[in-house]
Amino acid sequence: MAALLVASFTAFPAACSDDDAFLPGETVTIALVTPTWSATAPEEDPFAPLVGRVSNRCTAWQPAVEGSILEFSTRACDAMTVEAPLGIDLPAGTRIHLATTHAILTAEAPSTGWIGLAIGDQVLVARDVPIPGPASAYADTAVLPCAASATQPLRLHVSNHGPNSWRFVTLQATLPR
Repeated sequence: MAALLVASFTAFPAACSDDDAFLPGETVTIALVTPTWSATAPEEDPFAPLVGRVSNRCTAWQPAVEGSILEFSTRACDAMTVEAPLGIDLPAGTRIHLATTHAILTAEAPSTGWIGLAIGDQVLVARDVPIPGPASAYADTAVLPCAASATQPLRLHVSNHGPNSWRFVTLQATLPR
């Protein structure tokens, strides 16, 4: 049975503006399944500093869809950041809740994998996971340091060594009161 780990991450603000489109305290589910996912250009990838130079970066690969879940397989390449428009205006102080899982992690030699979420260039979740390791589930929460517009890119990242499977299960936003 997968263990559930909870952690909190906070990003530092860049340029901020105010925008309230929902009721205070409302929780909104942000769709992960959208036809607009595309690979993030390496020079625009906010996760690049975390993972360094990756020799086998995915460039045209798309995540697989399983119902409302996005699954990333690292059989063909080691790292990928994909992006799509956020699709919703969120005010500063919004709590972002990300649920992820992975299957048993394997590699020829011990290593570290990363799974992350960014809105624009703001990395909100960056979880490092030891490889090899058991199947696990994670619930991460971050606070949006400044307002995000619906047109900003929502970026999901996976990097690792070995043929592994990572899943983005749910993404929710709870608006500040």
